[in-house]
Amino acid sequence: GEIWYGSDAVAAGLVDEIKTSDDYLLEVSDRARLYEVSYRGRKSFSERLLGSINTALDGAVDSVRQRLSRSPL
Repeated sequence: GEIWYGSDAVAAGLVDEIKTSDDYLLEVSDRARLYEVSYRGRKSFSERLLGSINTALDGAVDSVRQRLSRSPL
């Protein structure tokens, strides 16, 4: 392993040109099928439990708000 700077790599014929990966993807997007891949890690049991509790509490609060907004004062 040698270390090459971009301009030196072009001069040595090791690469055709220097550009960002975003520039390259934009350039080929009209003639290639591009996919975006993402990864979401698995939530722990406590995170899933707290998420369920939070969803239930949000629903209960919304229900109470709706009842209060409909009841005459």
